[in-house]
Amino acid sequence: KGMCLTVKGRSRVEELKGKHQFLREPAFFNGFDLKGWEKQFYLLVQVASELSYQNNKYFAIINDFKTQQLFKNWFRRYGKATLLREITTSLTDFLAHEPKLNAQLFCEQLTGHGRLGQTKAQLAERYQIQVAEIEVGWRDLCARYAKYLLEHNFELAKLVMHYKRLTNLPASTEKTYTLFLEGKSIEEIANLRRIQKSTVQEHLLNVAILTDDFPKERLLSPKLKKQIVDFFADCTVLNWKFQQLHESYPEISFFEYRLCQIERIIAGERKA
Repeated sequence: KGMCLTVKGRSRVEELKGKHQFLREPAFFNGFDLKGWEKQFYLLVQVASELSYQNNKYFAIINDFKTQQLFKNWFRRYGKATLLREITTSLTDFLAHEPKLNAQLFCEQLTGHGRLGQTKAQLAERYQIQVAEIEVGWRDLCARYAKYLLEHNFELAKLVMHYKRLTNLPASTEKTYTLFLEGKSIEEIANLRRIQKSTVQEHLLNVAILTDDFPKERLLSPKLKKQIVDFFADCTVLNWKFQQLHESYPEISFFEYRLCQIERIIAGERKA
């Protein structure tokens, strides 16, 4: 959705799918915090494994406080029996529909009673597979397992929902936008996040495209906007050229120009 391929391009994609791992649920990465869910998944599998052996003396593989607290709250409500039943049932059914090697590589990265999960480098060496292939395979299965839990209404799905993002913005962009909404300037955000000013501007331009209520007036005054719009009065918005504007108004930045152009494009689409 958003990329059109030629017949040759589609054929090439299908050919590569047969040779390499690929992400079957890329939308999950935008709607959920996959890194957070990965940590939660590692923890709940380990705890379930140790509980099934009645072992309560072990070190949790994940020592992240938020991850542990979310799991503890879930466990207090649903208990040991629900955890063991749902982990066993859901993982068995989910992995039964996957190629055997993919399922094997996925499970060997998990830590349980009396065994540490293998690293991707260790698995790559043993199975003579590139590390990148194992990484993509892990992320693909981890994301699709989360989706499986949600679709089949497992109680474990309530853990997944803690990692649902409030917006459809990429995580880094969302952090920048949160600081912007708190009143921070572009320079302050760049310093706080230790990123380039241009990166902050790029994030804010993405927000302007993807959200309906972006406060452009904080970055683009009515006077400046009128100046840009009047300059391009005889030109359709998609044919605006920054270089032409810059030659007449060198004080106007590309960021301000682009923000105004985005606003006009969106306004035109709404009218249409």
